[in-house]
Amino acid sequence: MTVLDRIANDLRPRRTVKQNVRSFKPTIIHYPWGSVLDPSNRFQSSIGIEGVSKFQRTIHFIQDVHNRMFVISKKYKPGRPDGTDMKDDTGSRTVQSVEVATSVIDHLRERKGGTVSELANAVDLSPASIHSHLATLKQAGFVVQHGNEYDLGPQLLTLGEYVRNHSELYQAAKEQVERLATESGESAHLIIEHDGRMFTLYERFGSNAVGVEYHDRKREKPLNHTHCTAAGKSILSGLADERVETILQERGMPMNTENTITDPEDLLEELAEVRDLGYAFADEEQMQGIRAVGAPIFGPRGEVEGAIAISGPVSRLRGSRFKEEFPEEVTRAANICEVNLQTVNVD
Repeated sequence: MTVLDRIANDLRPRRTVKQNVRSFKPTIIHYPWGSVLDPSNRFQSSIGIEGVSKFQRTIHFIQDVHNRMFVISKKYKPGRPDGTDMKDDTGSRTVQSVEVATSVIDHLRERKGGTVSELANAVDLSPASIHSHLATLKQAGFVVQHGNEYDLGPQLLTLGEYVRNHSELYQAAKEQVERLATESGESAHLIIEHDGRMFTLYERFGSNAVGVEYHDRKREKPLNHTHCTAAGKSILSGLADERVETILQERGMPMNTENTITDPEDLLEELAEVRDLGYAFADEEQMQGIRAVGAPIFGPRGEVEGAIAISGPVSRLRGSRFKEEFPEEVTRAANICEVNLQTVNVD
C-alpha cells in the first residue's frame, strides 16, 4: 500500500451499518499512484450516500494533488537549482540541496557578499529557502553573517589548504617555483587545469615582481581561458587536439589584447610548436605589457599534470632573456618536477 492509499484509507468514513464482510466484493479503481476501492454498490449501502460523497471528494482531492505535483515536476528543466530532476552534463544524478549550496557560495564570492533577498534573486529561490541554506552553511563555518549581510567563512580556507597540500604536483614543484622566483626576481607560477579552466596551485614573487596584488586577486577564482597564457598553452600542448578543441568551444577565445590568438587553427599550429620546443610563450596576449614563458609538467604515466611559468614586464623580459634564458630555466624546472613526481611517494 502506498502513502496516498494510506491517506485515503485513514480519511475514509467509518461504516454506519453492519454488513456481511464475506459478501462484500468492492471494485478496484486504478489511479496513477496505485489502486483504491470503488465507493459503490454494497460499499455505498454500508456507509451511506453522504459517506460515499465524502470519500469521493477525498479521492478526487488526492488525485488532484498528485496531478499538480506531476505537472510541477515536469515544469523545471534538469540542472536548475530548484528542479526535481537534477542531472549533470554526463547524465549522473545530483543532489538539489548541494547544488543550491554551491550556487550560494559562488554568488557570495562573485558579489563579495550579499543579503538574503539578493541571493534569492540571484539563485531564483524563495528568501525562506535561501535563509535555510545560509543557516546550514553558517553552522558549518562556510558562511559568516554580519548583520543582514552574508559572506564566505574561514572554514573554506582550510579546505583550500588541504587540496593544495595533498597535491602531489605541489609537493614535487614547490621548491622549483620558489627557486625560479628568487633567481629571476620575477613572478613564478604553478598552474593546473580542471574542466577547461586554470587554477593557481602555488605562486611566489621575486624581488622585482610586478602586479603582486593583481595575482593575489586572480587566485580568488579560476581563469576561464587557457589560450592566452604561457602556462595555459603549455598544458594544452599536452592534451589531444580533440580535447583542446572541446575546451576552446566551451570556454571561448576572447581577445584580451591585439596579440591574443583568437583563431583555433592558429592556436593548434602554435601548440604543435610548443610540443616540439618543450615550452610556450605569451607575448602580451593576456595583458598589455606582460610577457611569460611556461613549460608543461608530465606525470609518470605521460599525462600532463600542470605547467610552471615565469611572468614579468616587457621591459625586463626581452631579447635573449625572454627567448633563451627563461625557456631554459622553465624547462629545467619542469624536468626536475617530473622526476620528483616519480619519487614523491617513494619511502
